Amino acid sequence: MTEFLNVDLFFESSAGVQGLLDALGSRVVVIHASETVAAVELETAPASADEAVVRFGELYLGLSPEARAAWSQCRVRRIDVGIQSDHQPHETNFMLSPHALRHLISMDAELAFTVYGYEAIRRVGSIRPE
Repeated sequence: MTEFLNVDLFFESSAGVQGLLDALGSRVVVIHASETVAAVELETAPASADEAVVRFGELYLGLSPEARAAWSQCRVRRIDVGIQSDHQPHETNFMLSPHALRHLISMDAELAFTVYGYEAIRRVGSIRPE
């Protein structure tokens, strides 16, 4: 089944990202971080892309003025929606509400969709022809 997986927040800054990571704190899980690049997910998995964008937007609005200034200095600010594709259903829609879009705009972030291709999964013990 084609389904929503999760949403990652990517940000990149030549001034460094540790201050932003500290400001986001335990409300996110760090997937990757270097001195200048970070990727995080929400601490608790969202049920939908819409929920994730709203929650990231609320985190942004709750940042201190200093953390918001650091966010504004980021060269890349991206919300990336992960989708796992499958053969069924024929089509699936993943929508963002106007409320979520306003959050995205307030964050001055770009939106990306990463669609992971379908891969046949072999069942343990079954033999399928190649």
